[in-house]
Amino acid sequence: MYRQHAIHLLVYQYSHHRQADVLVHEATFRAKEAHLAHDYYHSTTTQAAEVAKRAEVKQLILTHMSSRYQGEMCDQLLEEAKAIFPNVAIAFDFASFPIPKRSAE
Repeated sequence: MYRQHAIHLLVYQYSHHRQADVLVHEATFRAKEAHLAHDYYHSTTTQAAEVAKRAEVKQLILTHMSSRYQGEMCDQLLEEAKAIFPNVAIAFDFASFPIPKRSAE
């Protein structure tokens, strides 16, 4: 049941966020902890990056990172995601991210 629900959710995400300027996606766990992400209904860095890639968004911002990841570990999480989707950043308190204004079409 969970796997089927997750597939439907991803299809929804891709169709509704396709080619968005920014996708803010939770990434509570690193890739090696996919079993924990599954058990607690969260995502990994690589799962979030895969959603961004398939949705063809311009930028991915990862949020809701587990507090177990500090310092250099956050850099490793960022690199995990960048291996799949290069334009990614990690949100932190009071962070701001520029979103370029689109030209009139």
